[in-house]
Amino acid sequence: MSYSKKLIAENVARGVAHEPYWIGKLKSKYPTIVSNNITNKFSKMDAMCVHNGQIIEFEHKKRNCKHDTFIGLMVNESKLRYSIEQLKKNVRQIYFWSCKDGIFFWELKDFEKQKHELIFGQNSNKKIGQPQVDIVDIKTKYLQRFLIT
Repeated sequence: MSYSKKLIAENVARGVAHEPYWIGKLKSKYPTIVSNNITNKFSKMDAMCVHNGQIIEFEHKKRNCKHDTFIGLMVNESKLRYSIEQLKKNVRQIYFWSCKDGIFFWELKDFEKQKHELIFGQNSNKKIGQPQVDIVDIKTKYLQRFLIT
């Protein structure tokens, strides 16, 4: 196994290991949440639930920094494009990040009205030899702390 494949496998394993933690935390507000990664670890979004009669999809990222270390918290642009299409089907889209200072979230409700909350760019994980990919940073000031009830 090459160095980059080994790191990719380690990254995936860390994400899978962290999943019970964040899904457990979200169950306080979304009791029917289930992982999409049980049947497909590369599913479009990490989890889903039906809450008050509406389908909600969740994406989660674990970050080893405080939520405001950078200008925003990043997701792959393809996730955002997927979410825009899902909104047209009345499926809510919520992104969560587990950071060193808590769990933070952002909900995409209307892309056109929320464009100012986003920074489009490119980034890569050089440790695993990843090529540049299109990413979106959700600006820190639009993130909300998830309060566990």
